[in-house]
Amino acid sequence: MAVVAAAAIVAAVAAGAVAVRRAQRVHVLPGTSDAASSAVALASTDATGAALVGRVEVPRVTGMQLAGAQSLLAAGRLSVNTVPSPAGETTPGVVLSQDPAPGTVVDTGTTVTLWFASDGSGGPASNLNDPDAARRRYVVCIDPGHQDRPDPAPEPIGPGAKQTAPKVAPGTVGVVTGQSEAEVALQIALALKQELEARGVAVVLTRTTNAVDISNAERARIANDAGADLYVRIHAEADTNGDVSGIRTLYPGGNQWVAGIVAESKRAAEAVQRAVVSVTGAADRGIEARGDLAGFNWSKVPAVMVQCGYLSNPVEDRRLASPAYRASLARGIAAGVLQYLEE
Repeated sequence: MAVVAAAAIVAAVAAGAVAVRRAQRVHVLPGTSDAASSAVALASTDATGAALVGRVEVPRVTGMQLAGAQSLLAAGRLSVNTVPSPAGETTPGVVLSQDPAPGTVVDTGTTVTLWFASDGSGGPASNLNDPDAARRRYVVCIDPGHQDRPDPAPEPIGPGAKQTAPKVAPGTVGVVTGQSEAEVALQIALALKQELEARGVAVVLTRTTNAVDISNAERARIANDAGADLYVRIHAEADTNGDVSGIRTLYPGGNQWVAGIVAESKRAAEAVQRAVVSVTGAADRGIEARGDLAGFNWSKVPAVMVQCGYLSNPVEDRRLASPAYRASLARGIAAGVLQYLEE
């Protein structure tokens, strides 16, 4: 009897393995659109034809109305997370960006995040649709952190300081993608520039390429010389614990050099942190005052540093490589900046 039972178990396992290997291509919503017909599920079935866990190609839903995009993704057995983005960009309800990107092959049940144009009701992003804000002229200086090559030469951490720090420290590197912090920061900064300029804000960039050699003190001077209403520094970070993720915003504090800008900087940090977390759905790691950063201590204008995520976290590293996610970070930062300027 024991031999018979064992044989039956082996046969059942073998049959199950064959069933799992049996895959069929399922075209999602054929004929509805080019985007819809390109969504192809690689679904495994058992002996009865019931679908098991499989793989699906994420369809392009950017530009679609949210309801249609949700239906299409659901038909492909994908979960959907929706995040309202600033109103006034396009017709309310239109999907502005998505993550994962179209064409990515993922497990069925994977969550696809959709950022869509809101109707402007509620939330910190609503100030971006303020017609008066679009007519006003503010100046924002954006500093994409780091550069191609670090500069270890020392510079004082503040005017007249004996303590020094490297002019430009090495940035961190993506644990999965290998992308540099300098490139991530630059792409987010360029997207942020577009967001702010579209709303009437004059933008000054400290750099537009990674092939520069500009110290942290020199970057702050660029913001000072521009008479910036706000100096926004864009960075990413790393941790020895690869599970750590999320966004935090730093602001100057704790020394005599920044005493005159602490209150305004903190107010800006609160607005930016709140808006970025709201738009991206990333973990909220709060705000923090720092007195050891030359880029703050040489600044004479309110300043914040947005740490846009952890390149040491595999999931967040991949997100930071996504143009759609970078765009959402830029929209969130822009929302916070406009809220700060308009208060």
